Amino acid sequence: MEAKTVCYTPPKIVTKNPKDCYVYFRFFHAGKWHVKKYRGDANRDHMKAFKMQELQAVQKAKLIWLQNGWNPILDPDFKNRHVIRADSGRPMTFAQALKFSLSKKKVASKTMQDYGNQLKFIEQSISRCGYDILNIKDVRRIHIRTILDDLDRAKGLSNHGFNKYRDTLRALLGELLDWDIIEFNPAANIRGRAKVESSKYIPLTEAEKKKIAENLERIHFNFFVFSLVVYHAGIRPKEVLALKIGDIDLLSRVITIRPDLAAENSKTKNVRRVPIDDELYNYLMRLGLSKFPHTHYAFGSNCGTSGNRGKGSSLKGVSGAMRPDFLSPSTVRVKRDTVTNLWGKLVIKGLGINKHLYALKHTGGNDKIVAGVDLDALRSLYGHTNKKMTETYVKQIKGVYQDEIIKKSPNFVGAAQ
Repeated sequence: MEAKTVCYTPPKIVTKNPKDCYVYFRFFHAGKWHVKKYRGDANRDHMKAFKMQELQAVQKAKLIWLQNGWNPILDPDFKNRHVIRADSGRPMTFAQALKFSLSKKKVASKTMQDYGNQLKFIEQSISRCGYDILNIKDVRRIHIRTILDDLDRAKGLSNHGFNKYRDTLRALLGELLDWDIIEFNPAANIRGRAKVESSKYIPLTEAEKKKIAENLERIHFNFFVFSLVVYHAGIRPKEVLALKIGDIDLLSRVITIRPDLAAENSKTKNVRRVPIDDELYNYLMRLGLSKFPHTHYAFGSNCGTSGNRGKGSSLKGVSGAMRPDFLSPSTVRVKRDTVTNLWGKLVIKGLGINKHLYALKHTGGNDKIVAGVDLDALRSLYGHTNKKMTETYVKQIKGVYQDEIIKKSPNFVGAAQ
């Protein structure tokens, strides 16, 4: 059997010129070698980590294309691509394809763990339903519905549980769609079940906001400013804890969130730039962020790099007293559970307001809509991919993008007045 001739060199990353980074390889065609360079979006952002993330994605994609017979001279956009399979060309079964998809997902470690746990039960359901040898290309909507019904019977799923399995199947099949293994996502349009609204999504009332503001500003100013970032900017608590001072541009009044898989600082893959409205700007200015290096976490911990970082929120030897320098610029990142526990101590137990920290994000969304901020502007602010995602956060939508949010965003207290 004649050996296959390799007509390309492995794609390599070049970063000698920070302003012009690219991926290149050589391809042999028509009797000579051609040099091909690809930049993607690597040169649109000055952050080194973002450049490398983009370049590595381009490098990986081009290698896969080359391995699957791509000729970049005759077919620059690979319009004549073949279906990519994980096992050297042999068709994959339904279960094999889902495992392959999971191995290619780029998500936070907690999400990966959740996917893995659910996939075990999905594989059992595939077997019970007799789909063990079903080719992934033959999977249709009816197969997904049958599996979900089987899981419902086997596990007695709540509406929330049913929706989680549906979302997992949709996400894994979506990855296969991106790899051109399937031509459509059979789980894409399967409707979820209605859920009872969680208390973490119930917005705060005006009286509750006023009570929180008066107490938090007095007993833990930094935590109050942290809470205002969640409320005003619509940034998730974990994203706020990952913010570095260099991400907060008070001159341009913009907070930038650059996704980092290692840091797990964002649920979305895209860079988000969030405007800073008047009230948030005034409170951020009071933190004195400009006195610290840009590489410091804006809301960090000053209690060291080991052990329970949450202990740094309290003064040693003083019952109930808060450290005023906790959640201040530091090289140490605070854990998400720490601020959750602090909110529980100061707000849920301390003030008797039984609503979650995450309620601040939903409250801010509601208040902005009531104040007249356009739904598309809010969708952009929150990084949602469609209006329906935003509508799950916003319960009071009225028919009333950076400048609009800055001008119309209400203060934390008195938003509905």
